[in-house]
Amino acid sequence: MKGAFLVAEDADLYRNVRDALVRVGAVATDDDVVQFRDELGNLLTVFGRVPMSTDWEWREGPLTIHGTIPLPSLERATACWLECRSERAFAVIVRQLATELAGPAWVIDGDGGLWLASKVDPDRLKL
Repeated sequence: MKGAFLVAEDADLYRNVRDALVRVGAVATDDDVVQFRDELGNLLTVFGRVPMSTDWEWREGPLTIHGTIPLPSLERATACWLECRSERAFAVIVRQLATELAGPAWVIDGDGGLWLASKVDPDRLKL
């Protein structure tokens, strides 16, 4: 499965993501997983627990910054892992999700690309 990290300076990031997605029809499980299916049948799965063994992937980089964006403090940030088969569906859902969160969020893609979540480019995103 293809995926990326959603990162924010928000200790309750997963809970806030889960709540925003549930409001639009997602299904949350008891084990820190929420799944949202869009109108075309694309499934986005969000995992609330990112294993400590993968922290280096989003905290240490190297990162390639896409666009002119304010940079997060990765020392204070938390992350969720998101999986989706479609870059286009991922980008559409994450851009909408970004409008529902209290503060800025970023996506770190499979190539170490850092995107402001509200400006993810589905044609350049690498899941």
